[in-house]
Amino acid sequence: MLLAIAWKNIWRNKTRSAIIIAAISLGLLGGLLASGVSFGMGDQMIAEAKGTHLSDIQIHQKNFRESQNIADTIPQAAEKVETAMAKIQGPVFHRSDIGSLSLLNERIKHINQVAGRGFKLL
Repeated sequence: MLLAIAWKNIWRNKTRSAIIIAAISLGLLGGLLASGVSFGMGDQMIAEAKGTHLSDIQIHQKNFRESQNIADTIPQAAEKVETAMAKIQGPVFHRSDIGSLSLLNERIKHINQVAGRGFKLL
């Protein structure tokens, strides 16, 4: 009975009810659209970072997670990676310059320039 009274009250002023329903619908649509764009952008950023900067597999020194210092390199990393990559069968792509000293120094220079940091070159 209470629901029937509420329903009649909603349609007592049809113009007001139509405007409110349209406003709520547009608000929900805008929220869904913004949420979808946000999730899509997040997924795209992760895919872009993995595709160009990172990899599905990363190899670090033991204490890298604590220090996050890019100067902590693994000795003979390039040789170890190339040896391991030769054992993988099937099509695989990897960057052979990732562990190179020249690339690391280039990244350190870039961080120093952008962030105004004073990291030493290797």
